[in-house]
Amino acid sequence: MKKIVHYSLNLIIALAMVTMFTESSLAFNRNIKMSDATQADAIVVSKTNITFGVAASTDTFSITSAVSWVITSNQTWLTVTPTSGSNNGVVYVAATANTGTAARSGTITIVAASTLTGTNVAKTVLVTQAAQTPTTTLNVSRTSISLSSYNACADTFAITSNASWTLTLSSTTSGTGIAPTWLTVTPTAGTNNAIINVAAVANTTTTARYAVVIVTSGNISKSVVISQAAAPVSTLNVSRTTIALPTYNACADTFAITSNVNWTIAINGGTNSATIPTWLTATPTSGSNNAVVNIAAVANTTTAARTAYVVVSSGTLSKTITVTQAAAPIPVSYLNVSRTSIALPTYNACADTFAVTSNVTWTVTISGVSTPGGITSIPTWLTVTPTSGANNAVINVAAVANTTTTARTAYIVVTSGNLSKTVLVTQPAAPVSYLNVSRTIIALPTYNACADTFAITSNVAWTIAINGGSNTTTIPT
Repeated sequence: MKKIVHYSLNLIIALAMVTMFTESSLAFNRNIKMSDATQADAIVVSKTNITFGVAASTDTFSITSAVSWVITSNQTWLTVTPTSGSNNGVVYVAATANTGTAARSGTITIVAASTLTGTNVAKTVLVTQAAQTPTTTLNVSRTSISLSSYNACADTFAITSNASWTLTLSSTTSGTGIAPTWLTVTPTAGTNNAIINVAAVANTTTTARYAVVIVTSGNISKSVVISQAAAPVSTLNVSRTTIALPTYNACADTFAITSNVNWTIAINGGTNSATIPTWLTATPTSGSNNAVVNIAAVANTTTAARTAYVVVSSGTLSKTITVTQAAAPIPVSYLNVSRTSIALPTYNACADTFAVTSNVTWTVTISGVSTPGGITSIPTWLTVTPTSGANNAVINVAAVANTTTTARTAYIVVTSGNLSKTVLVTQPAAPVSYLNVSRTIIALPTYNACADTFAITSNVAWTIAINGGSNTTTIPT
């Protein structure tokens, strides 16, 4: 019994000593920590880093301090409680769930005044939060596009995505068909959202065509079916197949083209003629779809009607318009002379004129008087200029001197076809020659040098010579 009591007392004493030692150690430690906080920088935090998962999360850290402190967070998703205090304390940290696909971080800053320096001392706790694992999204704004025309045209659609993607072309939605060459898309690859440009060349066939644009990101794909209408069946018609121009003068007319294709216009002289008529023009000479064509002809100065062919063509289609223009009217030919006779004023060389009034071409000839033997001489003493012409003109008549004592006659004949006009030309004869002197004897008044005169009366040319008489050959000097 005594031994049991002894053991019990020893246990109690031992426990008391352990308790005293523990309290003494704790007090010593507190004194050391307070001493460190006071002497070092006035504040100590138990954590400098906190890591959260993607969900809303909380954590704590402790502050050891002998002074007042203030806590702030630089992120709205990161909150602390309390935001201020003094001495030691526990701080609760809370983060909202991170719904984004990027990790995020924030900083908690604890500021206290140092008791040694009197300046503020700051401590920071870096908080990081994991990101959501993104779910790939891929959508297109349109699942089908009907291109606006069979001609070359373009359109667009939008891709909405949070991932990388590529585009391929196919003739089937499964993507196994042959890629059509008539359609292009740009860009063919990208990331996130984008606008896709779709461009088609003209569909020259009479069959509608289809293509599929396949957008792929990982195991997600979207299809956009592109359709383009067929080219219409070509048509080409003209409003008139014959045009009779209203006059032989310069004139114009029109015809209409009704078509849904491009066309050109050419003018020819017919299948059996290689001549391209220059008297007819058409404007425009090319175009597309419907149009009005103007044709213009210059005056037809000939006495024959004329024909040209206006050919409108488009590929294998062709339409022909026959254009005719009347001939110029045949004028009533006339031929007149202003004088039917000309009496030349002198037997000397002389000239005169007469006028031809006509609307045709003509020639001028000179004829003589028929002799009793039936031979007509052609006078060489008379000339005319010009000897041919057209329409109106003045004819110049010129005669050489008539040295004979007989008047002479010639006929100027102006002819055009069966029309003829005659102008009688006469020239008087040279007069009978005479030669007289006023004195047949002159007795000079003196042996000295002296002079005298006599008069010649004549109608002819004359010369004077001096001689010594019929019985001498001496010429008096």
